[in-house]
Amino acid sequence: NDAGTAAPYTFNALSFGVVPTTGFYLRANDTDGAAPNVLTINVVGGTPASPGALTQAVGGAVINWPLIIAATTWNGTVSSAWETAGNWTPSGVPSATTAVTIPAGTPNAPTLSTNLSSGPLTINTGAVFNLGFSQLVVSGNVFNDGTINGGGVIFMQTAGQVRGSFPYLLVAGPVTAVGPITIANNLNISGGDYNPNGNYTVVTGALTTLNGGTLTMTSAADSIQANATNFSGASTVGHLTAGVLRILGDFGQFQGSGTFAPSGTFTVRMFSTAGQLRINDSAASFFQNLDVSGATNLNMVTPIHVLGTLTSVTAGAAPVIGGAGFVLTATGVNVTRLTLDTVTMVLNPGPVTAFNNVTFSHQAPTATQLTVTGPGTGTAYVFTNTVFQSTPTSGGLYLSVNDNATTDGLLLGVNMVNPTPATPGGFSSTTGGAALQWPAGATPVISWTGAVSTDWNTAGNWNPARLPAAADSVVVPNAVTNYPTLTGRSIIGAIFEDGRLTITGGALQVARRVTANPGINRIVLLTGATDSLIVGDSLAAPVSGSGVVTIAGNVGNSFGGPSITVVLNGTGPQIMAGSAGAAGVRLVRQPSGSVSFPIGATFDSIEVNSAIPINGGAVTSNRGFSTLGSVTLTGLTIGG
Repeated sequence: NDAGTAAPYTFNALSFGVVPTTGFYLRANDTDGAAPNVLTINVVGGTPASPGALTQAVGGAVINWPLIIAATTWNGTVSSAWETAGNWTPSGVPSATTAVTIPAGTPNAPTLSTNLSSGPLTINTGAVFNLGFSQLVVSGNVFNDGTINGGGVIFMQTAGQVRGSFPYLLVAGPVTAVGPITIANNLNISGGDYNPNGNYTVVTGALTTLNGGTLTMTSAADSIQANATNFSGASTVGHLTAGVLRILGDFGQFQGSGTFAPSGTFTVRMFSTAGQLRINDSAASFFQNLDVSGATNLNMVTPIHVLGTLTSVTAGAAPVIGGAGFVLTATGVNVTRLTLDTVTMVLNPGPVTAFNNVTFSHQAPTATQLTVTGPGTGTAYVFTNTVFQSTPTSGGLYLSVNDNATTDGLLLGVNMVNPTPATPGGFSSTTGGAALQWPAGATPVISWTGAVSTDWNTAGNWNPARLPAAADSVVVPNAVTNYPTLTGRSIIGAIFEDGRLTITGGALQVARRVTANPGINRIVLLTGATDSLIVGDSLAAPVSGSGVVTIAGNVGNSFGGPSITVVLNGTGPQIMAGSAGAAGVRLVRQPSGSVSFPIGATFDSIEVNSAIPINGGAVTSNRGFSTLGSVTLTGLTIGG
């Protein structure tokens, strides 16, 4: 509703997503009739292109949709001045509703000396347009098959198509490339959208989104190269799903929530010799895939999260990523060479194609330099030639491995091949039943499937399909059809129990640790007096039944009868942090070394075969206590 003015109203890039049934896209009412001024509305670059019968003009109003644009051609017969009417055919200076063609071979090439407007602009092959330092506001397409000189701006304010070379390009409408694009300075997407549409776009300056602007790349053929980026526009969710954005300098996400949130196969490739990586909105902005293979030095000025894959594949010098203690988080990695200088890394394992020749330098002494956290896959990740140059102090770690899916039956394992230092020296940790082999003989992980039967000694029950070997880390998952039963003797490296293991007429020797998740089925069951479990390090899995359990390390589990003998044969102090069942559990301490019970325990009997201290927390022996040497008792109750 309006009385109209001497000049028409122009609505650029007006878009309607719903087709009316009983209403209209647009209704115009000239409130005082056709005099003195007609209310005229020109719709330029509208969606849909034509409204059909779904507009209504009343009171003498006029709706031009689609707008019928006049056409003019440069002749240059008077001078080079764009704003001289005689230089155009037909005579007249172009307006925002005039389609402009600049041909080759005219006496004078057009020169713009002030900011002006035009409709669609076509510069023919061989033609020259001197833009100077002015701005030409274009409604519609811009096809430059010739040359634009100067340092001015082509401002595409409406929907349109574009091709050619430009000094500056400013996009305020939905703009699609229909040919290669070269921009000598900056590409600014202000409130509009730019789509390369499978065409290569080169921006010598910066690519910037702002004022709600977006960049759209949804085809694998989409490719843009820019010296720098500044994402401060609208969210890119759904806009960046494929293609490659190449950055020669700095990458920056500065303002707005989720203004850089790509997905799919979209990849940023850095080719910087000294560039920055900035994600100010770390809660909602991130890289999908980040490739630093072609970079020399990058400096993180914020934490960086790679939701997809971090790639650094090079046969030359390792790219260096620095960052004053910031954290680089990646889900997947394909790395053959990389140096992280003051930057710590968190790996949430997705696809680990390679993690080789990674160096951590100038790390804070209290930092955890590399954290691997996530669910296991049943096959250990192999990290080769990892170098930690900074020795941690109290509270710091080289490497922490955490299995955060403790009920899936798949062990998270990391094998360190040829690491520096050769051993972690206490500066590593594992939680959630994760396994770390450092140094590793590339220790494999083998998982029970029970696909054939309950027989431990059937290769078809294992993944991979072979019997466990002496160096293997064995995983027994929960919720399988058949749980394993061992008859005979087997020697393995370590075992993680998320299910139930039965030993019947057999012996299992474990060189390292036995661990388990809490739960009803997570148990080792010995069924006969001659059955045995021999543990070279710590035991943290419940054991019950009849037989002998020999442990060289600490104990963090419970024991149950009817007739279990627990032999502590470590050469140093041993801690029993678990509570044993009262019925049918006999404790034997063989060589010298103290035994501590931080939370107390109960046994049928305790037998000590050497002179040792026993430190109890309400430790009870129901049926007696025997010793072959001098024993110091603290907090021990003897009954029976």
